[in-house]
Amino acid sequence: MASFRMQRVHHRTGNRGFLLSSALVALMSVLMLIPLCTASIASLRGVFEFQEEVQDEISSLQLRRLFLCAYEIEVSPDAVSFIYDDRAMQLLKVNRHIIISPGTQIFYADVDTCEFIVDAGLVYVEFERDAKQYRKVLLRVP
Repeated sequence: MASFRMQRVHHRTGNRGFLLSSALVALMSVLMLIPLCTASIASLRGVFEFQEEVQDEISSLQLRRLFLCAYEIEVSPDAVSFIYDDRAMQLLKVNRHIIISPGTQIFYADVDTCEFIVDAGLVYVEFERDAKQYRKVLLRVP
């Protein structure tokens, strides 16, 4: 009986460290994959940033579409007044945003200056943001 107990103790000591070495191999494999994963994620950093230029182009297209259906358009340096869907509306600058009122639909955000210009039969909105000048076509004057 004593020899059976000794064989059992000897049997347990022979497998010592097997689990530890397997865990170390798995840990080393995971650690070698971390630089690869961070390098692949680092290239996606610019994808999730907000791009104001892209948003400005989308806003310009939306305004052109709106002005195609508008009538009685009057342009001043501060605002563009028009009638759309039997309602009198204005495109103007309020608190660093170019919006349409009534209501508050923001088209261009974080604008420092804004001016509406008629040049060669086209109406432009000219605005400044972060010391850059932007000029977008809004509509053709009939």
